[in-house]
Amino acid sequence: METALHRAPQSKQAWRYLGNLALSMESYAEAIVCFEKLLALADSAIEQAQALHGLGLAHLYAERPAEAAPFFSRALALYRQSHTPYAESHAFLSPDYIGLGLSQVMLGNVESGLAAMLKRVEIDQRFYGASHPEVSNDYYLLGKALQIAGHQHEASAHFEKALKNDAFIYGSHHLRLSPYCRGLATSALQLNDPIKAQQYFRRALEIDVCVLGPHHPRVVSDRELLRMASSLPYMPEEQPNASLEGLHGNCMEERLARAYRASHPLYKAKRLHELGKKTLAKGQRAKAQKYFDQAELVEASYYQQPL
Repeated sequence: METALHRAPQSKQAWRYLGNLALSMESYAEAIVCFEKLLALADSAIEQAQALHGLGLAHLYAERPAEAAPFFSRALALYRQSHTPYAESHAFLSPDYIGLGLSQVMLGNVESGLAAMLKRVEIDQRFYGASHPEVSNDYYLLGKALQIAGHQHEASAHFEKALKNDAFIYGSHHLRLSPYCRGLATSALQLNDPIKAQQYFRRALEIDVCVLGPHHPRVVSDRELLRMASSLPYMPEEQPNASLEGLHGNCMEERLARAYRASHPLYKAKRLHELGKKTLAKGQRAKAQKYFDQAELVEASYYQQPL
């Protein structure tokens, strides 16, 4: 992708992709650079709003809510101008409402921020369905807000929903899942449940090692969080856990379907197609269509860019 940007530095699609990738990698400074470039290249109000949304997320995830809130507000204003037929209940506006609500919670306006976020989650559930990746992202952000507000049980419930949904769509070793695991672990610590916290910190570590390799900065952070939760001596980087070291490579894309056959999303899509064909052969058309629809959702969501 960097080579593509060198050849086509005016590619809006490339800057958007790199910005989303940087967000998923928690490289917020790099994400800001990408979305600022995207904003400068934007030709329409919608493209400007998308860039502003990315900037809002980057500042929000970097725990700068005061800087994040204006970006979400500007994005909402642009969306309203460009989609006058859409009412305020349309899901198209929800990501920025969710981000703005979380920013307000982080700034101390807990009651109004949570109320706005809960309303938007309900709208997205009706629009997309409760298991859609967009709704999973809503669950995650709402969980973060509930954590800040001190509602750890409710936060855990939303993190678990996000984890369950995206594990089905993307498979058990996708980068989208590790923040959910860390959220669950953090809430478990607040609820004085170190055993559960260790389980989720370790799962986040396994996912990140699988995708990023054993020496990535995020993996270093994961190891430290696990060490803190378990109160065990720190595991030196030059002597990584052998079982985790072995994960990297086996989870690379060309091997993932074989290494994690039961959980890989493309394998699930294939199985759903097969079930649909068998069910259709039995004359159960309605049931078969449900299998085909599920397969289509899994395949489409698997190739969807994160965040």
